[in-house]
Amino acid sequence: MKQYSHTQIMLSFAYISYYGFALRDAEPQRAERIAEEIRRALKTWLAVKDQQWELVWGPGLAALKDDVYDDNMPFVARKGDEPNTYVIATRGTNPISLRDWVIEDFDVGTQVDWAYGSPPPGSKPRISQAASIGLNHLLDMRPASTVPGAGTTLAEFLTERCADGAGKEMKVCVTGHSLGGALAPTLARYLVDELAPKLAGQLDVSYVAFAGPTAGNADYAAYSAARLPAGPHPRVAHSLDIVPHVWTTRSILGLFGIYARHWLVPGPLIALAIAGVSLYSLGKGYTQVQAAAPPVPGKYRRVLYNYLLQAIDQHAYGYPRMLDMSSPEEIPVTELFVDQIVDPELTHES
Repeated sequence: MKQYSHTQIMLSFAYISYYGFALRDAEPQRAERIAEEIRRALKTWLAVKDQQWELVWGPGLAALKDDVYDDNMPFVARKGDEPNTYVIATRGTNPISLRDWVIEDFDVGTQVDWAYGSPPPGSKPRISQAASIGLNHLLDMRPASTVPGAGTTLAEFLTERCADGAGKEMKVCVTGHSLGGALAPTLARYLVDELAPKLAGQLDVSYVAFAGPTAGNADYAAYSAARLPAGPHPRVAHSLDIVPHVWTTRSILGLFGIYARHWLVPGPLIALAIAGVSLYSLGKGYTQVQAAAPPVPGKYRRVLYNYLLQAIDQHAYGYPRMLDMSSPEEIPVTELFVDQIVDPELTHES
């Protein structure tokens, strides 16, 4: 039987969070339907199905003003055979919400101060307006009455669980992919700064973040790296994914040649977009947390001789492929990113 690593298990959770992004029901019904998909995945996806994971909070849903789709969706699962072990998974960008792309991905021209914890003297950690909006969504949302954790915020839920644990340490790993890969470390940073001190050392917080763009400036990256546990793979990025290159100006300029060794270069429109994004990021000082960590080698798809298609494939399919989890029984990527768009009413018989 194949044994799955912690990183592979967290990738499963990060991808499970993409269920339901195309639904447009009223929130109670939509939350309930997404909860059903999460439970089904926890019982059938190979990396997690034998570990007795249970959905215990969420999904929480948050939508930007006037958006018909939810733009953030976290959930919390507890491991059945280790009842003090929890995972918080938060979804990446809703791929069919233009508003989510514009605000939570590209609203990086403005930065806001990191308002939590105690940064060292002289340090001015700041995060993008986009990351701040996403974090506030995660902190403020309360699940609907139809799903676990109804009416409680994440912080309230974790505080209650710590109280129920009779002083035992509660291990929480936060994970996500893409936008979720930027928000997961940011949420973990908040939990360490604000919640853990109130819980007298009962909360052990870590994260595994996949394919995330930068969330903040160099001071924020240094502050975050100094306080959060490094772990074996805290930030997972592969060499052929364009998203982890933003919003650091030098890294963005590297996108002109990211596929050059395979004789694939961006066309005029994509080249113009890369140039525009690099100018937009200029002078902002964005820095990845643990930026010195080398990316994992990606696997180029020779059949996709188009820059944009190659980039989409590397971002969506590249991580399961890189971590040897490409089968639909492990992570059904096509179901998540294609079938849900074609048929938002995606359901399964148990």
